[in-house]
Amino acid sequence: MHLRKGAVLQGGRYRIERLLGQGGFGITYLAYDVKMRCKVAIKEYYPYGIAVRDNDTKTVNVTSSDSKNTFEEGASKFYEEARLVAGFNGNPNIVSVYDFFYGNDTVYFTMGYLKGVTLKAYIEKNGMLSVNQAVRVAGDMCNALMAAHSRNVLHRDISPDNIM
Repeated sequence: MHLRKGAVLQGGRYRIERLLGQGGFGITYLAYDVKMRCKVAIKEYYPYGIAVRDNDTKTVNVTSSDSKNTFEEGASKFYEEARLVAGFNGNPNIVSVYDFFYGNDTVYFTMGYLKGVTLKAYIEKNGMLSVNQAVRVAGDMCNALMAAHSRNVLHRDISPDNIM
């Protein structure tokens, strides 16, 4: 159900390298930005249960006509989320969004590729954080949330999976 290695997006600007992960509303890929000559993360709007990939392995369709409005509303919100997050570019505690666009009958946005592990993976491998580590992580999260809240943005998916 995900794009294959070598698939290109945005007129050849982005080349998919591999799958990074997937959740209920999307698929995230590692890609190469040919124009900027760097690796980026690309998030694709692909809601579980109502989206399917066409035989060409790129085009996204809905599973039924009943799901079309739900898909289109979700795609619009996904696009607006990317536009909103791009307004925080430069904040060291929020990943930068570089580009957002429609393609393959869905929506994509590109973000800075962050090397490292999620907080969840770190804890699974190393056990509990030390007090100093926990204070540092909490401080960075609070700084990001203060920036978001100052613009009346409510982050509704704070979890160890989303903290690097």
